[in-house]
Amino acid sequence: MSSVFRFTSRHGVRARFGQVEFGVVKELDVGQYEDPTQMGEQFYVFRVQRRQDVIRWQSDVEAAGVRGHIAMLVLRDDQGAEYRVEAACTEHRRLDCGRFQYVFEAQVPAMLTPSARERHGVDDLAAALLLDAVRWDEKDDPSE
Repeated sequence: MSSVFRFTSRHGVRARFGQVEFGVVKELDVGQYEDPTQMGEQFYVFRVQRRQDVIRWQSDVEAAGVRGHIAMLVLRDDQGAEYRVEAACTEHRRLDCGRFQYVFEAQVPAMLTPSARERHGVDDLAAALLLDAVRWDEKDDPSE
């Protein structure tokens, strides 16, 4: 996981909040803002502003029961990039187009995984995903 990588995928992203699968979401926006009413936290001589991620998307899935709940939110694109954070659902509403809009907020840093291409340093997506599928850790070493 990298602290430099930022989840920027906007198409072909699958979303899950707790046990609710939203499938591929539309109009995805992952933003960050600093609340000017929060004074921040003091660490030694540096003042640290509290940042908050705001995640919104549209989906055909109707899940009114998620509003007001806190759960693990996971976004995963088709190239292996992932965004994972504990979040609260702050908005659920039906749109005129028949879809539902969801808004989530999170104040803890998200766990980010870059795409398979970035992780393995290869240009070919199929090769990178294959490396994901066959990666071994030491206990799975076939030479033992």
